[in-house]
Amino acid sequence: MTSRARRPATGLRRLLRRGRPAAGAAPAPEADPGRPLSVEARVEPGCTMLKVMGEIDISTSQELDAAIAAHAGRPGVLAVDLSSVTFMDSTGLRALVALERERTGRGLPLAVICPPGPARLICEVAGVEAQLRLYASAAEAAAALGGPHEG
Repeated sequence: MTSRARRPATGLRRLLRRGRPAAGAAPAPEADPGRPLSVEARVEPGCTMLKVMGEIDISTSQELDAAIAAHAGRPGVLAVDLSSVTFMDSTGLRALVALERERTGRGLPLAVICPPGPARLICEVAGVEAQLRLYASAAEAAAALGGPHEG
């Protein structure tokens, strides 16, 4: 694999490094108890990270759809982090499968970060985990998409 083929995950690695809390820093934000779903977008050269927090269902799927629509065509890796999702129904699956089809059709990489939990369970039950290429962590996605970590 050439170094050019490894470049897409460079931005994901940069987000990983920036995402590490400094000593004594507050933990990463979790879902706002007043809002059932929130989506934070972080954009770096080569990578966009959508951190989804809370419940994805028929009443919140429009917020997820809007965040995906705003970033689906961005160049580089699009990483959707579902590690803080507490519930996901078929509307979340629909959004992810549609995103995967769109990104694949454009030749753009997608990483779905989905550790064991509610979101992973529904992906496995529905049989879409291979199609979505789920990763247990952002570090695993960066390694898979960009080859070995650089120094």
